[in-house]
Amino acid sequence: MRRALFGDPVFALAVPGVEIERRADGKITLRTIGPHYQSEPSTLASQDWATLIRLEPTAFTRPKPVPPSGPSRPEPSPVICHGWIMRFAAADAEGKRTGSWTGCGSEGGPNPYAAELARLSVAGRADCAFDPRDPLGSFRNCFNTPRGLRR
Repeated sequence: MRRALFGDPVFALAVPGVEIERRADGKITLRTIGPHYQSEPSTLASQDWATLIRLEPTAFTRPKPVPPSGPSRPEPSPVICHGWIMRFAAADAEGKRTGSWTGCGSEGGPNPYAAELARLSVAGRADCAFDPRDPLGSFRNCFNTPRGLRR
């Protein structure tokens, strides 16, 4: 099972999350999920699953070690920016893993795993268009509407 929660840059949009499951029979399904709904599952091809597994290291990273304590130095104030936030989770035979990514100040576009999840989600909807130059915007445009909140 894989889950990703999308957080829009200003937390004003009700964008859903994504859940991908590889079932015991080998079928791979994707559905969008929200607090009070979930979409009908769409079936993914095995090569889509392989791509996600290959991209997982960009999402599930080890946390940075906490630096040792010592004389404190004044830290500069953090920069305030509005960027996408992604929270990832996985549970399978390897155990449970989590990770996160923020688009604040990121160079080179969104996290590759997040972009692929957005692409797969939008591709499952005939009434949506995917723009590879703005994968998270494509996800937002597809699902931040009443039609995106279908049960």
